[in-house]
Amino acid sequence: MLKILITNVTIITMSHVLELIIKKGYVYVENGVIKAVGPGEPPPEYEFADYVIEGKGKIITPGLCIGYFDPYQYLLRFSSKEKLRELLDTISRNDTYYIVAVALSSLLMRGVSCIGLMLLKHFEFAAKAIKDIYVMTRMLIPATSLYEIDNAELMLRRIVAIEPKVIKLGIITDREALTPKLLSLVKTTNSHIYLSGGIQEKELRNILSQGYRITILDPEETYAKELSSIEDLNLVVTSKGLSFWRSKSGIGVTSENIDIFSNCKRLLELGKNPIDIFASLTTWGAEALGFGNTGSIEPGKLALLTIFNAQNPQIWPIAGSMESLFRALVSGNVPVETVIVYDDIVIDNGELLTAGESLLQKARDRISDVLKRLNLEIF
Repeated sequence: MLKILITNVTIITMSHVLELIIKKGYVYVENGVIKAVGPGEPPPEYEFADYVIEGKGKIITPGLCIGYFDPYQYLLRFSSKEKLRELLDTISRNDTYYIVAVALSSLLMRGVSCIGLMLLKHFEFAAKAIKDIYVMTRMLIPATSLYEIDNAELMLRRIVAIEPKVIKLGIITDREALTPKLLSLVKTTNSHIYLSGGIQEKELRNILSQGYRITILDPEETYAKELSSIEDLNLVVTSKGLSFWRSKSGIGVTSENIDIFSNCKRLLELGKNPIDIFASLTTWGAEALGFGNTGSIEPGKLALLTIFNAQNPQIWPIAGSMESLFRALVSGNVPVETVIVYDDIVIDNGELLTAGESLLQKARDRISDVLKRLNLEIF
């Protein structure tokens, strides 16, 4: 297992037990877990790591999280929405693999290492892409898709078995489909419930009291206010619900605003605190996805880490208050240099390491064929 040491780096911990910002500090990762964090030089026992990253002029943060992401909409983000149904009707299993691989690669390049990924078909091929690109993913599968499968529990277990370290499950449903049978499936597969639409507060509290994890996706304004008193409940908002965003909510993206930083900029325009917005991209986003052992940089947490290059001429200097630093990060202006998932360096010096050029070229060829079938010109 790779031992990783990052030295002389500005650390944004997002921790409740450490300083929020540590200047010129170190982070030591062993066996995919953060073992030590602190100011100054690392102790001698950490200096002989397998991989050392010099962090001068760089900022390390918890890995960024997207609470909801649709790879099909991502593929057609510059095209008419009318093509989406045609795409879903015609894509093959291999098409799905390459679509997911390209979408996840793009997100990794933006510093995202923790994702709620909406999927509608070919789930096992999507899982293989997740394994190959290596992103912490909660696969979000509509309950309606599971009704068509004879042994849904067996299928879901096979999906997770493809790479248990990075693949987790979520089931998207509304109140009408939240039956005892579905709740039983959620429990036996250790899944997470993504709930769209309304549900009575009393019933919601009852489900939470039974140990289920629930994330509400894009609640309407009145409903969002009603839910504000339920501490164990997670929220994720996309561009549809940004005006109802509140602290401790995760952020997702849709075809209307596929870039997560565009949603962050919109929140800034709405007067939201940039530190809170960054918490949505890290700590609260991880909690909304049910990845509670990530989202901050402190000993014992899983190593999902993003390193930004603050000395890049396009952004340097970042001057001013602490708020200025967070404003620069959530605006998407600071280039991503390195992404670490457990003990794997998946992005280094801005280059994707998990997917070689051969895989990416196959993906380009395959996706080009998909787009041609949709009568879409490629530029």
